[in-house]
Amino acid sequence: MGLVLGAVATATAAFLIGRGSGDSVAHIDQPGTGTAPAASSAATTPTTPFQRFDGRFATFADYRGKPLVVNFWSTTCAPCVKEMPALQQVHQAEGDRIGFLGIDVNDSLDDGTAFAAKTGVTYDLARDPRAELVPAFGGTVLPTTVLIAADGSVAETHSGALTADELTAAIRAHFG
Repeated sequence: MGLVLGAVATATAAFLIGRGSGDSVAHIDQPGTGTAPAASSAATTPTTPFQRFDGRFATFADYRGKPLVVNFWSTTCAPCVKEMPALQQVHQAEGDRIGFLGIDVNDSLDDGTAFAAKTGVTYDLARDPRAELVPAFGGTVLPTTVLIAADGSVAETHSGALTADELTAAIRAHFG
């Protein structure tokens, strides 16, 4: 019975992530925005491999060694689309000091790649086609941004869109 309920919850989350929204967030399984403490289930990053847009597979361990900003987004999520230029701006301002990884949730590779080209995003991009990674970080809405320390520990999970100033302040608070 628990296995069936888990499958239903995963399918429901995937549906709700992919439905898009004109609100400040696209709901995954519950409404809400704001900063949440790092999820207890994600004291460190999951080991689940994911496929990058360049076709290679990676894990979060591949990004260890410097702080990392991970942003979960979808082309059907209006707040995600609006947030992308701010993320790119902070990525450019931080240079190589902070890594950036955008993870497209639910979109096809073609849709995600076209969207990234349209927005001019230059940081690493990957896919989460079954919406399995964002809940592992305690994310309940899209966009969700996760700040990961150089050692792989989760410093902060933020559900909802961020401005460039808000993201910069969070980076400074956690990584100096």
